[in-house]
Amino acid sequence: MGSLVLTQRDFIAILMKHGFILKRQVGSHRQYEALLAGQRRSVTVDTAYREFSGWLLNRMIHQSGLPKALFRQR
Repeated sequence: MGSLVLTQRDFIAILMKHGFILKRQVGSHRQYEALLAGQRRSVTVDTAYREFSGWLLNRMIHQSGLPKALFRQR
């Protein structure tokens, strides 16, 4: 099984599908927020990258609080 790779568009689509909304943008960094299970979750997405993989993708998934399996399904 290869490592997980997602395009910027796919990653943001998954976030928005699960209730995240764009709160602010500073340069190439967009911050999305959602209220999940009574907790406010915030994810910073660096839009300078076309694709995410490795530690950066894992960090953003962790920030979101969503299960990694959701990102594998695309």
